[in-house]
Amino acid sequence: MMSKGVWTACLAASLVIHIAILGADFRHRTAHTGKVIAIPMNLSVPVADTPAAGMSLHAAASEPGAENGEGDHESPEARRKRILTHYLGQIRREVERMKFQSAQGDFRRMIGNARIALAIRADGSFCDVHLARSSGDTRLDDTALAAVCSASARIPRPVATGTSELHTSITVKYQYGL
Repeated sequence: MMSKGVWTACLAASLVIHIAILGADFRHRTAHTGKVIAIPMNLSVPVADTPAAGMSLHAAASEPGAENGEGDHESPEARRKRILTHYLGQIRREVERMKFQSAQGDFRRMIGNARIALAIRADGSFCDVHLARSSGDTRLDDTALAAVCSASARIPRPVATGTSELHTSITVKYQYGL
């Protein structure tokens, strides 16, 4: 039977090893300043599919909920938020579609998450794409970056989302074969 001190030492060593392997980052991050809209959003939860691609403020008939009159009583800010949420969900699905298209090839051993930060321009293209949190595997990180870059400008940005750059991040998850 092991003593209490040995158990405590093993537990502490395990904690240090796990933090080192997972690359936990406890540093405080500052927000962008200036004329930028910062949107904190976790895109790992899929958004329900709705037919809102290319939606604008003048396209109320093509909006989800417009056919039953729901859009008539919605505030402009709530409408913008709904359109933005749907748009970011479309981008998320496009990144998911592109993540196994890389020239990196064998995805069987790729297991992990990489958080990619980006800004979305008014034309729907991405800029300032960079690794915000590494998975610890450079091949997985590079493949996740390539997936996000290849999804750039594939989904038209709705006019209702404005023209300022939208700053957000996407967690690209690889669990191939699990």
